[in-house]
Amino acid sequence: MKAAYYDFKAVLTNDGNASLLLNGDLNLSVTNSGSHDFFNTFLVASERNSSSTFNGSLNLTGKTENLSGGSISAGVWVNRGENVSMSLGNDLSDTMHIHDMQTNAEKDAESYGIYGYNYEGMRLDYVVNVAASTVIENITASSNSGYSYAAGAEAHGGTINFANNLTVRNINAEESYALAAYNGGSINVNQDGAHTVKIDGDIDAAMENSVINLNLTNGESYIRGAVRENSGGAVNMSLKNGATWHIEGNSGITKLSLDGGNIEVGANGRLEYNSNLTLGGASAMVFHSGNLSNTGVVILGESATVEASETAFVKVVLGEFYKAIDEECSLLLIDTASIVGAAVLDLENLPGVFVWEDSGEEAQGWALNYIEGEGLFANFTPVPEPATYAAIFGALALAFAAYRRRK
Repeated sequence: MKAAYYDFKAVLTNDGNASLLLNGDLNLSVTNSGSHDFFNTFLVASERNSSSTFNGSLNLTGKTENLSGGSISAGVWVNRGENVSMSLGNDLSDTMHIHDMQTNAEKDAESYGIYGYNYEGMRLDYVVNVAASTVIENITASSNSGYSYAAGAEAHGGTINFANNLTVRNINAEESYALAAYNGGSINVNQDGAHTVKIDGDIDAAMENSVINLNLTNGESYIRGAVRENSGGAVNMSLKNGATWHIEGNSGITKLSLDGGNIEVGANGRLEYNSNLTLGGASAMVFHSGNLSNTGVVILGESATVEASETAFVKVVLGEFYKAIDEECSLLLIDTASIVGAAVLDLENLPGVFVWEDSGEEAQGWALNYIEGEGLFANFTPVPEPATYAAIFGALALAFAAYRRRK
């Protein structure tokens, strides 16, 4: 479908207790282009006092080009979200694919997979329930003279529930997030724990009562990116049964729980945490280090605690730089210097595994060392070469022979 409307909505449920019921699959592909101060494209939209139900699979893609002004594109859009409900997919066999949403504008450009809009003066209590297995990908925005922003799913003041498999990837703009919650909005992902979650991109929660709840429960599930909280926003994450959070960049999170899950801190990764960190089952904390000044670190705040099971462990992945090290060195992995008073910190007996990044083979000479009031370190002590052992043995043999002669 091609259009030239400054505010185009392909499917709209709007005002006055309107309702929409669609039984069957929906495929929408829209190109909207022209020149206007605002030139927007929304494929599936609901506004104040309305409900819409889509019993089937959805395939949504769209492109907006504005040659003179700013534009917004969204696959699913809630505007004036007072008393709005939307259901996407009827059961677990349905799918939703929101993809290739592109916004190219002269001025400000925004693109979204799912977007709950913050409309001033409205009670934003909308609920979007996604029962379909969902893929949101290739959501992009570009601007010639303004800013560009993109998000896979963003909630302002209302709630978005993902109750099935969720994949979010390739969200690209000057500023972009896989998931974002603002103005008291909430996003809940896989709360029953029965599905697979794959998220590539950063996650952001800002403003009071904004919250994102993430439940990753199998070895195929992962998050790859930073988590950010600002001005009262909160992110809660549970990792189980091999699920992994790959931390890239600076991150902070309100609640983190591992039960056989993993957190993997990249060489440029940094996690600040100020609550109870539970490492249940065979949970792993993996730290990457490229060199002495390029090591992932977890910084525990003044109220933090750590409870680790007997099978939890720490793994350190070492870059090529360390193969040339021939003197003692120390890497800070978990910083506990800010903790105030006595705290439960099950760090002293955590076993350590040290491997080379290029081969995965065991790196010799490394060990964990916990120093109370400072933190958990990875320490290296040079391992003598075989020739050195031979020289030492020879010196001891000569000394013993001389001793025998004196006797």
